Amino acid sequence: MLSIVDEQTGLRHGPVDPGTQLWHGGYPGLKPGDLLLPPDQTGILTTAQILTDRGVDPHALGMEPDRMRRDRVYLTTGRELARAYAACWTIESDAGVREGPPGALYLARPIGESWPDPDMPPGVGIECERAEVVAVVKPAVRLTLAAIDRRMAPFMRVAP
Repeated sequence: MLSIVDEQTGLRHGPVDPGTQLWHGGYPGLKPGDLLLPPDQTGILTTAQILTDRGVDPHALGMEPDRMRRDRVYLTTGRELARAYAACWTIESDAGVREGPPGALYLARPIGESWPDPDMPPGVGIECERAEVVAVVKPAVRLTLAAIDRRMAPFMRVAP
């Protein structure tokens, strides 16, 4: 069983059933067994940085870039939410114009300590030190900005 530690209270939440599928949408080209490492170790841009570079305000999608930790990997129980994050690597306009390489959708398992993601409803998102790719579900995810927004909206909330 995986328990999740709340940093503010020190309380353990969970356990998260090991049968729970955890998804990650992000950097393309990984394969099963590869590690998902945080941006501060890889130098890869965060989702908020990618969106900003493409001229999209992350706040418009419910993200709080100042709260995104560069020393954490984010996983979710929401497949469509992870798919939306993967699609942020390539934003496809309604006219079909694409910017950037397509991100990928992965099944992953956390390694090390895990914490609840304060920007997600309880049980939807976790932060972890690193994770392992279990399976590549979709190696190239492309969605329009409107489709990304529709997939993210039900999950986005900012903790007080």
